[in-house]
Amino acid sequence: KDLSSYEKDTLPYRVMEAIRQQCRSNDSAAKAFLSTHHPSKDRILNLQNECAYFAPQNYFQFKENNKFAVRAAYQRNLPQWQSIQDSLFATIRLNNDAAFSSNCYRWLLGDFLLREKERLVHPGTDLNLLQEKIIQQHFTGRTAQYLDG
Repeated sequence: KDLSSYEKDTLPYRVMEAIRQQCRSNDSAAKAFLSTHHPSKDRILNLQNECAYFAPQNYFQFKENNKFAVRAAYQRNLPQWQSIQDSLFATIRLNNDAAFSSNCYRWLLGDFLLREKERLVHPGTDLNLLQEKIIQQHFTGRTAQYLDG
């Protein structure tokens, strides 16, 4: 979904509604596919994870990019932006090896790691050590190995 028309929005509500609309469309398409094709359990799990991680990944990516476009307004409205992120992240597990086949999940992992590094970096920081600490704090198993590679 192209969210560029919401760039420079100072509040998250329009972009979140667009993401919700796309989720409804994705869910309908997934249900139609499942009822028509009767895929394997692995394919079903992958579709479920794509649907589950679509909104958190798209919102998080948009939010983290948009904060640079509307700097002061973003900071002023941070509680509204963060509240939506918190509600979306409450529906998923960030450390979830079972979701690894999902593109949305892997994109969310990459975005999360990048944004945590941005948030925590300061002059003189060893970026490799910082990344290792973030991974150790938030991830285990296959997910940690993927992010560490």
